[in-house]
Amino acid sequence: AGEQLLNHIGLILKEQVDEKTEICARNQGDRFVLMVCCTDKDTLLKRLQDIKKHLEKCIFEDTDNRMAVQMGIYIIPKSVHDLQLAVSYANQALEFAGDAKENALMFYDDELEQMIKERHEREKLLESVDIQKDFVAYYQPKVDIRSGEIVGAEALVRFKNPKENGAIKAPGFFVPYYEQTGKITELDFFVCEEVCKMLRRRLDEGKKVVTISCNFSRMHFIRPGFAERFEHVLEKYQIEKELIEKLVYLGINNAN
Repeated sequence: AGEQLLNHIGLILKEQVDEKTEICARNQGDRFVLMVCCTDKDTLLKRLQDIKKHLEKCIFEDTDNRMAVQMGIYIIPKSVHDLQLAVSYANQALEFAGDAKENALMFYDDELEQMIKERHEREKLLESVDIQKDFVAYYQPKVDIRSGEIVGAEALVRFKNPKENGAIKAPGFFVPYYEQTGKITELDFFVCEEVCKMLRRRLDEGKKVVTISCNFSRMHFIRPGFAERFEHVLEKYQIEKELIEKLVYLGINNAN
């Protein structure tokens, strides 16, 4: 069914290009490449928006499925003759295209090139840091509005950027990359262990403790041994299970 849909999309796209001067081809997977002529950026954008709307409309009418089309666009300068490089730039722009209508069509330009460089630098940084040293757990209290008493808390992980003198970075800086690489599971258990250390310290000092919510990525549930590892951490610090509440987050929008 997937191959039939891709063939159908190819036929629709073929109708949108001038066979004498333009090219439409399947690149890889669910990606197609169009090489089209344009006089200026605005005219090109209008044409591609029309192609996008037409393609989505045809797919819905023919398959009863609503599918969002995204496009990465690179305007090839006259000085560039490397087609493979041009396709690579368009693919990079596609990686930054979102589902929202306002940025489903993304141009590869100087601004995007700078964003890509910054992302690469961020990834190099996050790959090199030590989770045990460069991350910290903060606690957001849960307060009973009737009494003003703290009745619980949520553990929130933050990154202390060693290249900025320990400047604190929110999850949007590091969670997407760690989700992509799978290191998010190590980060989650780092926070879990920090929570257990804190609870053990307060218990030993005879201080009050409350239930702490810890976030765990969905990735834990596609890997074996999550429950056993979680129990091992609690046993290591002799923490009652009732003091830890597990929250599962499904993506960056729900993370911390």
